[in-house]
Amino acid sequence: MVCTRAQYRARQQAQEKFSSSNFDGLSQEISSPEAPRTLENAEMPRNIETPGDTKTPETTKMPPITDVPDELGTPANTEAREELEMPEDTEITIPSTARQELDDQLHPLYSYDFLTRDQYQARVRSAERLLNTGSEGWDMEPPQIRQRYQRLRIRLTSWILYFVNNDIGSLPSAKTNLIIASLEGYCVKKDWTILQEQLPATVHKRLGTLFAEALINKFIMEKIFSNPFWYLDGKMDLADQGEDKCFATKLHCLYQRFFKTNPTFATLWKQQTHRMDNSTTNEHTNGDLSFGQENANRLTARAPFLVDEVLASEPLSLLLREPLKKDEALERRNHLISVFEQASTVMLICEAYLGGHFAIQLLPELGPLYDCESDYMTFLGYDPESSSDKSTMNGREIILVVRQGIVYSHMVPKIASDYDSISTIVEKATVVLAEQTSGSEMAESLEGDPGIEAADNDEGRVDPEALKQTHLGDTASGRGHVLVIKAWE
Repeated sequence: MVCTRAQYRARQQAQEKFSSSNFDGLSQEISSPEAPRTLENAEMPRNIETPGDTKTPETTKMPPITDVPDELGTPANTEAREELEMPEDTEITIPSTARQELDDQLHPLYSYDFLTRDQYQARVRSAERLLNTGSEGWDMEPPQIRQRYQRLRIRLTSWILYFVNNDIGSLPSAKTNLIIASLEGYCVKKDWTILQEQLPATVHKRLGTLFAEALINKFIMEKIFSNPFWYLDGKMDLADQGEDKCFATKLHCLYQRFFKTNPTFATLWKQQTHRMDNSTTNEHTNGDLSFGQENANRLTARAPFLVDEVLASEPLSLLLREPLKKDEALERRNHLISVFEQASTVMLICEAYLGGHFAIQLLPELGPLYDCESDYMTFLGYDPESSSDKSTMNGREIILVVRQGIVYSHMVPKIASDYDSISTIVEKATVVLAEQTSGSEMAESLEGDPGIEAADNDEGRVDPEALKQTHLGDTASGRGHVLVIKAWE
C-alpha cells in the first residue's frame, strides 16, 4: 500500500535519528577487527510509530549506508547496502495492527487541532443518530403539510358562508368598532366611519364573513397553535385524578428558555417531545402506545369547549345568522367542532412532522403597505380586475389580515447542508387592501394612524427580514444564513 502521511513522517524521523546517532556505532562495529562484519550484528533503528511488539517487515526500506573501507581498503558494507537499499518507488507494507495504531495516533504538533479519522467518523455518526432517532414514521414534506392546512381553511370557509351574515350594514357603528378592536394585529386601528370609506364596494358587501373568518383564525392561533403543549395534563400516572391546569403553560415557558439558550436544539427537543407524546402506531415506536393514544384522544376532546367559548364571544355572535332552529344550531356547533378538531390535528402535524419555532405574520410583521414581491403575503382578489395585474396592488394600505401567515423557523438542517437553520413558510397571509388612493392621501392616512407601529419581537412572531437571509454563494460555508422553504413550491 502507499505510505500515509503519518508513515512518511515516521520514515523521515527514522532517517534523521539513524544518521545522527546509530550510524556512528554501526560504522565502528563494521570497521572493528573484533566484531565480524555481518548484518545481524548491526543494530537497526526502530520506526518510532511502530509498536514494540510488531516486527519491522522485511520489505521496509532503510536509509542509505555510506561505504566505510576496511583495513584492505575494500568497502566493508557493500553487501549490507545491497540488502537494505530498495528502489525509490517501492511501496512499504505495514501490518494491519501497526496501521491501525498509526491511524489513531497524532503527531504532537497536531494533537490540539485535528481529530483522528476514527474520532471524526464517530462524531458524524453520533450527530446522525441524534437527528434521525425517533424520525421513523414522521416523514411529511412541506407541500403535504400545506395541503392539510388548506383543507382546514376550506372547511372553515364553508361553515362561515352558511352561518354568518355577509353584510354588516345593519350593525351600529359602536358594535362594528367592538369587532375591529377585538382583531388586534389583524385589523388597522381606525374608526368604522373612516374605515368603511377605504373599502372597495365589493369587499364591503361581504365584510361580515371576512371579519368572522379573521376572528375564528385569531382564536385558533391563540388557543391551539401558540402553545402547542395544551393537550398535556401533567398527571403523575393513570391513578392521578388531578390535572395540573398550569402544566402546559409551564412546559411552554421551559421551551422558551431553551429557545433563548439554543434555538435549533430547542426546536428539536420540542419536536421529539410531540412525537413521543403522540406515538400511536408501531411505525412510530416499538414501545408502549398507551400514552400516545391517551394524548391523541385529549387532542380532539377539547374542541367542543373551544367552540362553545368562541360562539359565546360577543364579536362573533354579532355576525352570526339568527335566529336558528334547534337542529340548525346543533349543526352549526357540530360543524365548527369538526373544524377545531381538524385545526388541532394540523397543529400537531406542523409540530411533530415539520418541527421548528412557530411564528405568525400579522400587521406588525407585514407592514402597513402591500408588497407584491413579498413571500409572506397575498391579497384577497375581490373582482377580476384586481386579480388581473398584481403590480397595481403594490403599495396599497393593508386594512385586514383575514388569514395570518404561518412560519416555522430554526429547524435542524441535514448534516450536509450549508445552512445553520431552515425556515418554512406554511401559508402566506391573506390580506384585504384599501381602494387605490393618491400618494398624498396615503401619507396623511398613515401619519395619523395610531395602529401603524414598529414591529416588536414578541413571542410567536418573527422578523421577516431575518427569514429572507439566504445563502447566495458569496461564502463557501454559508454559515449564519437561513434557508427559507416555500411550502407551495
